[in-house]
Amino acid sequence: MDNDLSSPGPMVCDKKTFLHIFELEKRRAEREWHSSYLSRLKLELSEGNGEEIKEAADEMMTVLKNRIRSGDTVCRWDTKDFFLILHDIEREDIKGVVKRLKNHYFNRSGLAEEIELDWNYSPFPQRN
Repeated sequence: MDNDLSSPGPMVCDKKTFLHIFELEKRRAEREWHSSYLSRLKLELSEGNGEEIKEAADEMMTVLKNRIRSGDTVCRWDTKDFFLILHDIEREDIKGVVKRLKNHYFNRSGLAEEIELDWNYSPFPQRN
């Protein structure tokens, strides 16, 4: 996957680049207050072969590219896992982001009954 800096929307990058960005965000959080979250999204299909899972994950990547803000970071870690760094967001606002992404994904994919989205998030550690 190319690290595309010219596209609107989030920074979409490979694992290596994502790990560098993650490390920079950890360091930044230690030195100054800001509200950023690391988020993991996992797709679970109740049934389906490898191709169906890949198609479902490709559709999720399209949704993330189109619905995550510019300045945030998205990485497709493997076939079913995505990691995101969401900047300048409060915990209570993440639930709204997750709800909107899920609704948009299910409306586009038509897989509401066959797929489950497991979404976890945690703040970057803050300096005391």
